[in-house]
Amino acid sequence: MDSYEIIMTPDATTDLVQLRDYIADVLLVPNTALSCIRSIREEISKLSEMPGRIKLNTKASIL
Repeated sequence: MDSYEIIMTPDATTDLVQLRDYIADVLLVPNTALSCIRSIREEISKLSEMPGRIKLNTKASIL
């Protein structure tokens, strides 16, 4: 089975940091923030083995 390199863009990394900070600092649940980010990163890493399992959204709009 082929394996692919997953590259996180700077914007994606910033989004994860902002999400973590919001959950930890605004919602005041830092343990949940870490757990959430870990789960997201685990799912992202799975794309290296099976990238086709997530359909590319070509209709996404940029705000």
